[in-house]
Amino acid sequence: MPLCDVCGREFNTEVALGQHKKDKHGDSQASPAPAQEAKAQSAGSGKRRTLRRRNDHRVAISIVAIGLVGGIGLYFVIAPALQNNFTFPCNSTEGTFMHVHPYLRIQVGGQNLTIPAGVGIKTGCFEPLHTHATDGIIHIESPLLRNYTLGDFFTIWRETYGSFSFNGTSHPIEFNQTDIFGLRNDSTHRVVLLVDGVESTKGAGLNLDTLDYLAGPIWEGGSAPYPYGTGHTVVIEYLGS
Repeated sequence: MPLCDVCGREFNTEVALGQHKKDKHGDSQASPAPAQEAKAQSAGSGKRRTLRRRNDHRVAISIVAIGLVGGIGLYFVIAPALQNNFTFPCNSTEGTFMHVHPYLRIQVGGQNLTIPAGVGIKTGCFEPLHTHATDGIIHIESPLLRNYTLGDFFTIWRETYGSFSFNGTSHPIEFNQTDIFGLRNDSTHRVVLLVDGVESTKGAGLNLDTLDYLAGPIWEGGSAPYPYGTGHTVVIEYLGS
């Protein structure tokens, strides 16, 4: 049991001893009374709670900041993929001021290749040159009257699909006078462009808007007759000896 070192009296607790020494012997270093001790503990606890709340606020702010930075970073990573990065401005619907349908066939070593459907079409976006089916018909459906070339179609095709596969191999979507899908002119092969069965040297610069295949094209919103006739064909061949 605690013993008073001044008068030798015994006490049950240190708190009681401290109070005795303060009351009887004027000991200012004695242990604080229970109420004071409780008050001090309460004050300390309050400080700890305040510090804890401040720390919680800092953690919450840090989490929000990290989330914002991460969200912004994710946007800049994903947003370009979600955008329709076509050469020509997207139209929400198919243009009707100019409506022409050239026919394109591509042959490699005598094999007909299928031009895919959906070229130039993505959600909420129609390019002025696009395909709806695999029949080789290119739909030129534009809100304005202008020249569209065979090279424009290949550019939109590449922007839509990236590459083209046939015979189990992926090929770049390219076309010019010496290259079709990465197959180039050499000593035994050459790229040939035929327009209405006649060889042409215009290559990717061939104007398609004058080469309608189907009947009844729309020209200048229907205010003028189509002056170029219909039934035209465009054929690209990669020939080998």
